[in-house]
Amino acid sequence: MHKVEKSKRSVHVVVALYDNKTGVRIENVTISGSVMELGLRQEDKVFESMSIANTITYGNYFSMPSKDIYHIKLSIQLKSGKQLEAKFTHSHYIESN
Repeated sequence: MHKVEKSKRSVHVVVALYDNKTGVRIENVTISGSVMELGLRQEDKVFESMSIANTITYGNYFSMPSKDIYHIKLSIQLKSGKQLEAKFTHSHYIESN
């Protein structure tokens, strides 16, 4: 598993993949992703596999320091060679101290 980043600005983005028809978990993939706050630079990372409760998920930490909207883009390379892409938007609340 990857190194834990203990910054208030880091968000752990986690991906679990399932076959839409069968519901079976999809493993043995390569995932890279990017996170970009609107109008700012893009942060690119490879998602690392994590074994949790005998299942595989993928994740990494990204800097998301503000309450603004973030665009998340995933590139997924399946074992068969098929390439998939997924895009999301994310916003979160940050407690102020």
